[in-house]
Amino acid sequence: MSKTPAGTYRANWRDSADRQKAKTFRTKKEANAFLAEVEGALNRGTYVDPHAGRMRFGEFVTRWLAGRSVEARTAERTDSMLRAHLLPQWADWPLAKIDYLAVQEWVTSLGRTLAPSTTAKHLGMLSMIMQTAIRARLIAVNPCEGVRVPRNRAREARAGTISREAFFGRLLPAVPAEHRGIVCVAAGAGLRWDECAGLPWEAVDLDRGLLHVAQVAVETHGGIVLRAYPKTRAGVRTVPMPPFLVDELRR
Repeated sequence: MSKTPAGTYRANWRDSADRQKAKTFRTKKEANAFLAEVEGALNRGTYVDPHAGRMRFGEFVTRWLAGRSVEARTAERTDSMLRAHLLPQWADWPLAKIDYLAVQEWVTSLGRTLAPSTTAKHLGMLSMIMQTAIRARLIAVNPCEGVRVPRNRAREARAGTISREAFFGRLLPAVPAEHRGIVCVAAGAGLRWDECAGLPWEAVDLDRGLLHVAQVAVETHGGIVLRAYPKTRAGVRTVPMPPFLVDELRR
């Protein structure tokens, strides 16, 4: 450590790659405290260059995207969220300047117009990006930790159910004949939409009353893509069919 002509104190140290580093402080006490913290971080293997966080969020996102390998639908969803809300807010921010309070204010603002679940997805993506920045030794902590997503009770969707009588007496008769099979699969076997749309005939055993779920249809901007596996490993399963579903599929 050395005193500068201006009366401040310059802390000098070598980083984990043995490169000379320096930072100026107003007092000798602040410089000593910083050097002690740096020495501890170097010993623990958690050292982060204090200048590394100057990289702007938008620049880092470009590198983050280049290193990802995900499904087409996931890539489209990521791109949409980045363009709509993350980059307009954070693109020009240095990574180290994005702190807890700034993230909480942003999330609260999003919550005024987006559903809580959508707001949570945007927060989750920001957190994922910042966690990658930690692994890249650009920042020391994730500013998204502890951020709360506000509940918007006025926008919360309320799940509705219909009775068996209403399903057979009102809903199903209103469905065009060519679509009744897929509606019955959803109602009778409890499959998600992508599982219904991706179900091939060879996965249906009408004689035993079973259907096997092992393929899904995914909608992307380029069209419909058949993916030879569900969202999770637990999604691969054999489902018993009620008699009305067997009868409808036979028709």
